[in-house]
Amino acid sequence: MSNMENLKSSRDQGQTVQVPSRQETRLEHPRLEHPANLHPAIRILDDLVRIQSVNPHFEAGAAGENGMADYIEAYFRRLAGSCLTVTRQEVFPGRDNVIVELLTDASKPTLLLEAHTDTVALGSMADPLTPMYRDGRMYGRGACDTKASLAGMMYAMEQCALHPEQLAANLVLCAAVDEEHEYQGLRAFLARNMPITAAVVGEPTELGLVTAHKGCCRFAVTTHGKAAHSSMPHEGDSAI
Repeated sequence: MSNMENLKSSRDQGQTVQVPSRQETRLEHPRLEHPANLHPAIRILDDLVRIQSVNPHFEAGAAGENGMADYIEAYFRRLAGSCLTVTRQEVFPGRDNVIVELLTDASKPTLLLEAHTDTVALGSMADPLTPMYRDGRMYGRGACDTKASLAGMMYAMEQCALHPEQLAANLVLCAAVDEEHEYQGLRAFLARNMPITAAVVGEPTELGLVTAHKGCCRFAVTTHGKAAHSSMPHEGDSAI
């Protein structure tokens, strides 16, 4: 059985493994040369941008998020410490959340780190799955919204797993599907009723801290009227 088949067979099951050295954690992934001395979180982001994860709502034949889920699961199963578990949660067929838990003490509060794994369509972006480095920035589909947040959270979880005794809170990372359409990934995660004390949601905010959200409300409205030519409005009945 291949390594990937082993990973898929463990879906919906938590698992703890030992922490290997950093040299052993690099995933085999073809890439162009990086600029020198990239931070490890940027190397993770480079990998993530190369994975097509367009939400199927936007594009026929879109890959969806499971390539991202495979990468994230593999990453943490190689880095996991004694207090860290990795679980896949199916939301749609072939589209899984990945939930990573670093639980040290049930009496401590729990901080959720959440970022989504889907992107909008590739559109007219030139070579959208090849990260481009220019003037200190990375360009590629999802680099900003929101694979950068996810990469930073993955690196943070990795570092915290190396020193769990220093944590003042338990940590949970949710890499959720379907944010760009109907939020079904996050809805599925919330249905687990995990005891979350506070949350950090990764979205592009120009590095500003946002403590509230305007929310989203959609209406389906039906109106009734009678059409008429604009030169004879008296013959109509405005539906507005």
